[in-house]
Amino acid sequence: MPRAMSNVWDAYTVTHVLASGSSASGSGTRRWACKYCGKSFSTTTTRLISHVSGVGGGGIFACEKVPPEIAEAIKNEHRLAQQGKEARRREMEATYVELMDDVDPSHSEASQRARTVSQRDEEDESTSPSCHPPPMQRPKQGSLHSSMLSSALQKQRQKVVEIEIERCILQCNLSFNVVRTDAWRRMVKIIAQVGPCDDWHGVEYNRLRGPMLDEEKDRIEVQLEPIRLGWKTYGCSIISDGWSDTRRLHIINILVSSYLCTYFLRAIDASRAGVRITGDFIFEHIKTAILEIGVENVVQVIIDNASNCKRMGKMVEKEFPSIVWTPCASHCLDLLFEDIGKLSWLAPLVSDAKRIVTFIRKNHLALAIFRCHSLVDMIRPVDTRFAYIYMVFHRLHEVSNVLRISAIDHRWISMHTANTELARYVQRKVLDDVFCADIAALVPVLRYIYIVLCIVDKEGSTLGLVYHMYTTMREAISSSTTLSLDRFFLCVYCSVFILYSFIEHDIIDLVDARWRTLCRPIHGFSALLYPFFKGPTLWAQTMVGLERVPNAYEAYGTFCTKRTFQKMFGTLSKFFFSRKQKLI
Repeated sequence: MPRAMSNVWDAYTVTHVLASGSSASGSGTRRWACKYCGKSFSTTTTRLISHVSGVGGGGIFACEKVPPEIAEAIKNEHRLAQQGKEARRREMEATYVELMDDVDPSHSEASQRARTVSQRDEEDESTSPSCHPPPMQRPKQGSLHSSMLSSALQKQRQKVVEIEIERCILQCNLSFNVVRTDAWRRMVKIIAQVGPCDDWHGVEYNRLRGPMLDEEKDRIEVQLEPIRLGWKTYGCSIISDGWSDTRRLHIINILVSSYLCTYFLRAIDASRAGVRITGDFIFEHIKTAILEIGVENVVQVIIDNASNCKRMGKMVEKEFPSIVWTPCASHCLDLLFEDIGKLSWLAPLVSDAKRIVTFIRKNHLALAIFRCHSLVDMIRPVDTRFAYIYMVFHRLHEVSNVLRISAIDHRWISMHTANTELARYVQRKVLDDVFCADIAALVPVLRYIYIVLCIVDKEGSTLGLVYHMYTTMREAISSSTTLSLDRFFLCVYCSVFILYSFIEHDIIDLVDARWRTLCRPIHGFSALLYPFFKGPTLWAQTMVGLERVPNAYEAYGTFCTKRTFQKMFGTLSKFFFSRKQKLI
């Protein structure tokens, strides 16, 4: 509720207006003219009272023309207002202490010990009957004053709770984002509904880490039962990937993906002594997961493209003919980025980009200069991050002008590392037009691959899009105008100047090579069944995977010839294609 304007402005000034224009509150600095001396000021209410009361001080002199009786009346009025304000402050402090005692009884004991002997003696003297003022009459419950007091006490209780919540979060080193979660809101609401309990202080430690954890696991299992039932109706895919935690312990996750969601099945500790992560080791755990889910419910096993994973995939297809092994599309596209970065004419460019980013990020003076001119930071090249080459190139292209401004900044020359060989090399590269032009030419080409990577790496079923997005990406790279046959650039490698042709054919060869590694018969089946892309021309394309249909027939144990495949899905294809033409 905004503060009302004091009545002294209209009583003792000729004119008054807010110095800041407008305000919802009556407080604030005002430009005013004294009613008695006529002088103009720009102050708050406190200094106006000091002026017209004849006291002065606080940055304003006393008015010499104000009548004495008016000055004395202003002093008395101001004194009564200050006493009332102090009484309200003490009342709120006493209420806060009482509430803190309700929350934590030790608070009153600590405050009692913190007082000095003289303070306790003064309190003992003030407890005599003669010193006690007559008790105030309790206001009626239905009065307006009672409701306002109740509202004020409720706000004060909430303030105490907020203080204790803040202390808990700070002392337990919890993230501030925890208060934004729905779980936090539900917890606070339930605790408020329970109300005060004298003999209850929350969940016990042993019960929380033992029986309650098992009970929550059982409740989650019940909630996930519809997802497991969906595996029997629609089928599912088993996904496995390995990673290392902060202690460098190797863990293999096994997940189950279906049209509903991705289900975490279990984690395997592969960091035990004597454990070798071979194809046989991975196969045993994948086989256990397949038998647990049901062989008839599993469509494919998705894992990365390492040699032990390929061996595991062959063993799965041999053991379970109805299940296929599918390489991870995201991992294949990430390897495509790494293959492009290893091209002889591109490796020096990648090396220069890494040197520039590493130098600026590790040199705090250079980083401070860069941040003075840029609102975004440099992206650190991390080998374990997907498509880090594109991210580094894209950010360098985005801040190329900022890098040039930083390199010619007078503070760059005054750095203690400015005369080192690395600093001079970074400065030359940043100001090199050829280097910036090469980055600008590569970013649009790599963007096509990055878009496909983002699509296949997201949550949901994207198997039917792999072929269509991959072929679209290849066509876009082939028709790119940023990489042309007549474009040449001069690169430096091992102190030898070599002239390279900057063409797109090297990238296209790598794209085709990675497609041969990624392409499986299931991609062809999914591409043909995807409703949006259905059409007669799709059957004539050779990269769909139909040239490998005999292998697909063996894997599925269903189809025998290409004609049988077309007979079963041709009618459905024509139906979707006719519906698409009608919509168009």
